[in-house]
Amino acid sequence: MMIAFLLSSLWITVGVYQEFEERGRGNLWTAALAVSVGSIFLILGPMFLSRFFGVDLTEVLKVSLTEVAKQLSGGKSLDEMGVSADVLIARIPSTVILLQMTSLAFALMLDRKASLLMGVRFERVASEMRLLEFRLPDVFIWTTMLAFLFSFILAKESLGAVIAANVFAVMMGLYFFQGLAVMEVSFLVYKISSFMKLLIYFLVVGQLFFLLSAVGVIDYWVDFRRRMKKTRLSQRDQNGENV
Repeated sequence: MMIAFLLSSLWITVGVYQEFEERGRGNLWTAALAVSVGSIFLILGPMFLSRFFGVDLTEVLKVSLTEVAKQLSGGKSLDEMGVSADVLIARIPSTVILLQMTSLAFALMLDRKASLLMGVRFERVASEMRLLEFRLPDVFIWTTMLAFLFSFILAKESLGAVIAANVFAVMMGLYFFQGLAVMEVSFLVYKISSFMKLLIYFLVVGQLFFLLSAVGVIDYWVDFRRRMKKTRLSQRDQNGENV
C-alpha cells in the first residue's frame, strides 16, 4: 500500500510541474508547489487510511524501521545503533520532501534521454527553470542558518527543534542541487572528459554528496559560476580566441 502511495505521489509531483511548464510557468516556485502537493499526498494519504481502518500508524512505522535497521545492520537494533525510532519518524516530513525534490530534479535532467530511450518525440517547452543557472533566492541562506541554529539551541525533543531540523534538511537538499549546478558548469568551462565526469560523480555524488550541499551554500557568497566564466573568458582573450 505504501508503495502505491509513493508512486502516486511522485506521479503527482512531476505531473503538476509539467502542467505549469507546458504553460510557460515552470520555475522555482511552481516546482515548490508541485513538490508540496506530492508531499502532502504522501504524508496525509496513509494517515487518513490508517485512521479509517483504526491502525496506529506510528507503531507500524516503528516496527518497520526496527526491521529495516536490523536487516541493514546485521541484526542490530536502533537502540544499539544509537538512533531512536521517534527521531527517525520526526524526520519523515523532510525525507518525503527531499524524495519529491530529487524525483522532480531527475525528471527535468533526464527528460530528453528518457524520451530518446523510449522512442518518444521530445518536445521542448518554454520554462524559466534553467538547471545550469539554478540559484536559490537570498532569503534561503538565512532560512538555512536560522534552522541550523534553532535545531541546536532548542530542546532536542521539542516541536521547534523538530521543525528546525526538518527545515534544515530540506534547505541542504536544495543547496545540493545548487552545488550540482556549480559542478556541471565547471565541467563545461574546463572541458572535463566523460570518464572524469563519471569518476567525479561516483566519488562526490555517490559518496560525498554533503560536499555539494556545502558548495551550494558557499556559492551564495563566492558565486563560483561567475568566477569560472570570467576566468575562462580571460584565458580566451590571452590565447586570442573568439569569445
